Amino acid sequence: MATILHAAYAFDVLHNSFDKNHQAILHPSASSPEKYPMFVTFKTRGGSSAQWILRGCIGTFTQQNLDEGLREYALRSALKDSRFDPVEIHELPMMKCDVRCGQIMQKILTWAVHE
Repeated sequence: MATILHAAYAFDVLHNSFDKNHQAILHPSASSPEKYPMFVTFKTRGGSSAQWILRGCIGTFTQQNLDEGLREYALRSALKDSRFDPVEIHELPMMKCDVRCGQIMQKILTWAVHE
């Protein structure tokens, strides 16, 4: 269900939290009444290493409106993941964002609970 547009939108939400003049370039269709579980993950390049290192990941298995959920969990993941210091604006050029959302996540959760 998630596309590159969703990840770009989540990244733009974070960028806009630092720079209010930044205008989101891409925006996923927010008109869908459907709701989805979702997770937003930010990673950064690790020093001289070419590996991506987790910088924040927060989400929910509770059904969320796509637009509102991406906005909320992008900011939570980057700024409020208690395992990490909040992301700072100078880190943005070295980061990437992954978004996972869709019904399959709910099935995985159900399977894990019953195993």
